[in-house]
Amino acid sequence: ALGDVNNDGKADVVIGEPKATNIQGEKPLKQAGKVTVLSGADLSGAPMMTVYGQTAGALAGTTVAAGDFNGAAGAEVIVGAPKDDNATALPKPLKDTCSVTIYTNGNTTPLYTQYGAASKDAFGQALAANADVNKDGVKDVLVGITVLDDPADKKLSNVGGVVVLYGS
Repeated sequence: ALGDVNNDGKADVVIGEPKATNIQGEKPLKQAGKVTVLSGADLSGAPMMTVYGQTAGALAGTTVAAGDFNGAAGAEVIVGAPKDDNATALPKPLKDTCSVTIYTNGNTTPLYTQYGAASKDAFGQALAANADVNKDGVKDVLVGITVLDDPADKKLSNVGGVVVLYGS
């Protein structure tokens, strides 16, 4: 994906590596995934930003997008992790709920993370950026849920769906 993350007027390159191992913690997390942002002004230089998936097998970086969704200078980086686990779900953690995480201004602390509502629905398997869905002048993010079951008709499985994350 391309987006001006550092607001220097040049498109920066967002690269997803979903099968990368997260080596930052006490023990490696295989296939957690990794996303790297390279400066459009110097593609051979050190990465501007690198983030890792936080769950083994999350495959963070399977989908990536970039765009300005908060009206501040610089593009946000959106990372889809279609096999991420939601460790904070209640009453118990949910495995393979998938997630979409937004980072802003090259900061490696997430601005926002949203998990899918059900296990294995592939929330974040597809991302689209830079559409102003609600026509408020701020770009929004479209998140594909590729194997969502129809909640109104249990006979219809894997019909898919879209969630809009509205920019602000």
